[in-house]
Formats: sequence, C-alpha cells, structure tokens
Amino acid sequence: MLRFSALLLITTLTAPAQPGAVRAFTGARLIDGSGMPPIANAVIVVRNGKVEDVGPAASVKPPMGAEIVSLAGKTVIPGLIAAHVHISDVNGLRPPAYTEENTRRQLDVYARYGITTVFSLGGEREPAFRARD
Repeated sequence: MLRFSALLLITTLTAPAQPGAVRAFTGARLIDGSGMPPIANAVIVVRNGKVEDVGPAASVKPPMGAEIVSLAGKTVIPGLIAAHVHISDVNGLRPPAYTEENTRRQLDVYARYGITTVFSLGGEREPAFRARD
C-alpha cells in the first residue's frame, strides 16, 4: 500500500518563492475540523509554506510585509483523505496509463477536490513511486 501526502492545499499551491516569505489569507470562512463553530472572516498566516497562525481577523493580524491574499466568499477546510485509490491505472475510459504525466494528472484531480492524502491499494508502478518520494 502506498501513501501519498501533500501539505495543506493552500500552502502547496502558494509556496513562497523565497525563504522567509509570508502570505496572509484573509476573509475566508474557516472550518478547522475540531468540531468548533466555523470562524467567519478568518486570517491564515503562512510562512515558508507552513501555517503559522490562524484565527478570526479580530485577533490574528497579518505580519508587516506579508502578501495579502483575499479569500473573501470562500470556505477553507482541512485536507480530505481518500482511503482507497489506484493512482496510475485510471485514465478515463482508456486503458491504464502508468506514466509520469497520468500519475501527476490524477494527483492533481484529487488536489482540486480538496484531497491532500491518498492511500493507493496497489497496482502502482515506478511513476507513482517517484511522485510519492
């Protein structure tokens, strides 16, 4: 069984170009998965690709010099997990395609759906192992 993991989608898609870079995502409704009520108008501070601070705008302020990214009207949730997948042997209605391109395309589809971790239950070949590594 293979396990593929990605960082929180927001940090994966917006990794800073230079060390020390900070982004503050503002205005989203945040559901943190803890069972607590959603946070309206949340601020998520990301430094070096890692979430550093999260909370309501009233208590979490973007650091000086941070790039501000508005997520107004959007909802942020924790990454979802797909516990039974076969990455490379899905290629629409065509035969399996154990290629680098198809493997990345399939992982991108999961990411677009908010799935940040997948467990492959077998049948993978070298391109999937390289993507995992």
